[in-house]
Amino acid sequence: MKISLITASLNRCNVLMESLLSAIAQRDVDLEMIVVDGASTDGTVEMLKSLSTKEPRLKWVAKPDTGVYDAINRGIEMSTGDIIGFLNAGDHFTSPDVLKCVADKFANGAEMIYGDVRYANSQGRITRYYYASGYSPALLRNGFAPPHPSLYVSHDIIRRLGPYRENYVVGADFEYFVRMMLVNNIEGEYIPMEMVEMANGGLSTKWRHRLWTNIKEKRRAFRDNNLPTPTFSLFKRYIYLFNRPKR
Repeated sequence: MKISLITASLNRCNVLMESLLSAIAQRDVDLEMIVVDGASTDGTVEMLKSLSTKEPRLKWVAKPDTGVYDAINRGIEMSTGDIIGFLNAGDHFTSPDVLKCVADKFANGAEMIYGDVRYANSQGRITRYYYASGYSPALLRNGFAPPHPSLYVSHDIIRRLGPYRENYVVGADFEYFVRMMLVNNIEGEYIPMEMVEMANGGLSTKWRHRLWTNIKEKRRAFRDNNLPTPTFSLFKRYIYLFNRPKR
């Protein structure tokens, strides 16, 4: 089964190449890599032009966009795979066999899967883990969603559910989980592996967005899907999400 891996990028040339090389290194998988760049001015376009002459699986576009979710939707429109996944610029796979495991799950009937991720600082030291073991859709009401960088979804489901909501700042991925799991009852399957190493410092990890914008947009995700809107229960996520011990 073919996987379309979408990367949104803006002036991340210094880390984008590492992400793409980690995708290129994936073994035994039918893969297309799609980079949607927001018209970077740091050499990204030149790098993508050069790399695409050597790597036929790489597709890319560089033009202004309205934000990361606009870029993700453009990438989905460009995709031709059976499975859609996401790799942030600056993140990389923890093993060359991650995408083979994903493809095998879908070949056995999965419609949506997710796994674990870990965070590293600029020195490469692991700072925290985001585990999805034992996850259930009911936890969305407590602010918990599986880690979006480990999400892979059938292209058929994406076509049916429609695009990400582009008028969210950091919460459109959470809203998509609400739409999939609570509205359309797609539970997904868990892969017990650390799939991606994420770089600290992304937009959603900034304290202003984690503590205010994040909560506000999570409440909105329920309203936008005509579901009862939780308030205080959403704060439970911040008590223990990133304090679980390593396996």
